[in-house]
Amino acid sequence: MNETNEQLHNKIEDLERGLLIEKMISQTLFEIIMLEYSSLSIKDILDEIKINKVAIYGMGRIGKALYEMFIRNQISVIYCVDMNKNIELETTEIIHDIKKMTNNVDAVIITPEIHFESIKKNIESIVDCPIIMARELIENILLLPQPI
Repeated sequence: MNETNEQLHNKIEDLERGLLIEKMISQTLFEIIMLEYSSLSIKDILDEIKINKVAIYGMGRIGKALYEMFIRNQISVIYCVDMNKNIELETTEIIHDIKKMTNNVDAVIITPEIHFESIKKNIESIVDCPIIMARELIENILLLPQPI
């Protein structure tokens, strides 16, 4: 494979990876919308499993949608974590250094699905609570029987 073919191959791989990431994001955003319009009470469900205060790791599209859903449903978002220092929230602290994460939450919800394992590995020695993938949380809630 000459250099031109290798460069083309790398570009195709990058595009395929980007499409996979976009597919994951779109699926999770769709599930958040489904949950918002379902008859399930996310607050009651999280209360039942003793999750009253959360931290959200990753404030991209999924993190922002999850944050807004939690706020609308009176779920306490104690802080958010994102490495992008340009992200700000009016009422919730954004932490840009994982070493500043605290244990005053019942769970950390990780939004970047593709990096879940590496993020979990990096923070599990810092926080002493469940570390949950956002998509899994939402999918598991959607699988619950809906009240009639």
